[in-house]
Amino acid sequence: KIDLSNASLEVIGLLIEGSSDLSIYEEIMNSNLQRPEILRLLIKNPNTPDEIRQQTAQALKIPVKPYSDKTVTRETQEARSKSMLQRIQK
Repeated sequence: KIDLSNASLEVIGLLIEGSSDLSIYEEIMNSNLQRPEILRLLIKNPNTPDEIRQQTAQALKIPVKPYSDKTVTRETQEARSKSMLQRIQK
């Protein structure tokens, strides 16, 4: 198991990019309340659940609107896997 409170920004990015498990977002948020760069990553990620995005924004004390734009779609699992593999190979 990965210690999310010490994981690099890149590792966290890969985890949230490739995760279909919504609980990972909450676990990342709770483990990184003292790391604003990780919290900003959660806010910017369109796949982050709105509730987690709001809680994260409160922790950072910034306003944030929920993603309501239905044109933002999740990548397919295949596209995410390919993207993750490319990033790992770099």
